[in-house]
This record gives sequence, structure tokens and C-alpha cells, in this order.
Amino acid sequence: MKPLLVFFLMAACCARAQTDDMARTSSADVESAQALMNARKYAGAEKMFQALTEARTKELGAEHRDTLTSRAGLIRSKMAQGKFAEAEGELRSLIAVEERVQGPDHYDTLAARSGRVTCLLELGKYADAEQEQRAVLASRERALGPEDRRTLLARCSLATILIHAEKYAEAESLVRAVIPVSLRVLGPEHSTSLYCYSILASVLVYNEKFAEAEQVNRSLIPIQAHVFGPEHLNTLSSRSQLAKALLDQGKAEEAEKEHRDVLAIRERVYGAEQVDTLQNCYNLALCLQAEKKTAEALTYAHSAYAGRLKVLGKDHPNTLKAQKLVESLTATKP
Repeated sequence: MKPLLVFFLMAACCARAQTDDMARTSSADVESAQALMNARKYAGAEKMFQALTEARTKELGAEHRDTLTSRAGLIRSKMAQGKFAEAEGELRSLIAVEERVQGPDHYDTLAARSGRVTCLLELGKYADAEQEQRAVLASRERALGPEDRRTLLARCSLATILIHAEKYAEAESLVRAVIPVSLRVLGPEHSTSLYCYSILASVLVYNEKFAEAEQVNRSLIPIQAHVFGPEHLNTLSSRSQLAKALLDQGKAEEAEKEHRDVLAIRERVYGAEQVDTLQNCYNLALCLQAEKKTAEALTYAHSAYAGRLKVLGKDHPNTLKAQKLVESLTATKP
């Protein structure tokens, strides 16, 4: 065999061996980072995903599938820590690459766009979130058809955004149209069907249909507890919605107990600064205000405001709502 050919064969074998070693190492690193995510150790997961993304970019290139997967993991870890502005910027960059590499209707592209919708919602940019979600829905319908699970989920997500944008009538109409299709195609205990019902219960409160909202939530909560678990975010969200429906019907004592029970679980399981925990804290303050328990309401309003100020920033709509509640309670405090 010619010496030059031997040299190239040996070089190729060495390169292959290095690539295999890196693949094994990268796979182990991804598993370790994901284990940290599962353990809710998000800061540690972020560091691992950051290092992995940098290594893969150097060795494999910025547009390699494994590099993009690491970038997606890095973004998820930032979102889990409430770094929504940072994550949203990185998602815009990731979406551009995914569209170029995979195409606009590819699963990974749409997953990144859905992640951006979540960030926009958390940042209070509801018009931008609605525009992005409508684009996602159009892609889902085009690529998957109108009755695919992911299309139905995209419609429900749009209804959620419409609630945030205070377009309550449109949101209710949309989710009521999705529910029978989801029940027929997926069944009553499927996560998408349960999600649809939770959105319906939420929008019913905003449309002042409190008795129906209470009924929907009371039917939904036991099923969610069975399917997801009693401490799952979805189950707790429905319990919070039930408390709101109770309060709006004048059942303040029952509503207060429900808010307190849910808040205790959220703080223990998800932490005091998680966005849903802060919302629960805010809701409890409103409930106590309605019961004329001004001093205690002010304590919880202060906690909600301080947490939102830290996690969401001073200009977020929810931060401003908490600030307004603090000012209102302070003004009426004996």
C-alpha cells in the first residue's frame, strides 16, 4: 500500500475514533444536564448545556443537529430560571437556523417558535405572542392537518394567549370548538383534552360565568390528579381557578382555604419565586382584600410584588398589577 494512502487511512481512523469518543462524551453530558433539569437544578443544567453547546459548535459546527439540540436545552434551562428575555433573544436566533436547515414546518422549528411564544407571554408581549402563535397554528394545520393532537394543542395555546390579551369572547369560542374534537380524537383523559377544559374554566371566570367555571374545575381536578398527580402544575392551576370562581360567587372562606393550600404546595415543590407561585400569592392577597383582612393581604401583596419585580422586571404587566395592589392596600390600611 502506498505510504500516502496509509497516512490518509490512519488519519481517517483517528478522526473517526475522536468523533466516536466525542459522541459518547456528549451523550453522557446531555444525560447529566437533563438529570439536573429533572432535579430542578436549573443553574447547573445551564452551565452544562452552555459548555456542551460551545464544544459541539467548535467540533461539529453551528448548524449540526447535535449543536442545535444542545442550544435548545440551554434555552430551556434559562426559561426554567425565569430568564425569559435572554431566552427569547436566543430563540429568535435558533428559529432562523432551524428554518434554514430543517424548513419552516419542521417539528424542531415549530418547537422553537412555541418556546418563543411562552417567553413573549411571560414578558407581557401579548400582541407579539398572538402573532407568533397564529403562525405556528397555520404551520401545524398545513403540515399535520386540523385534527392532529399538536394542531389541537396549538389552538388551545392560542386561546390562552387571547385570554392574556383580554379577548375573552374569542378565546371561549375557540376552545369550545376544540373540546369536542379533542374528546373524539384523543379521549377525555388525554393531556390535550384536559388542557382544553382548563382553558375553558379560566375563560369562563373572565366572562363572569362563575358557576359554570366552578363546575368545570370540580370535574377536572380529580381527573388531573389521577393523570398528572396532585402536585402537578396543571392540577394546581385548576385548583387556583376553582378558588377564583368561588371568590367571585361570594364564597370567600372556601376560596381562601383553597388558595392557601395550593400556595403551600407551590412553595414547597416549585419554590417561592416560580411565576405560578407568585400568581398564587397575588390571588391570595386579592382574596384576603375581599374579606377585609387588609394587613394580611398587604403582606402577600408585598411578597408577590417583590418576587415579580425580581423575576419579571419592573415593566411587566403582572409586576405593575402587584404594585397597584400594594398601593391600594396601603392606602386603605387602618
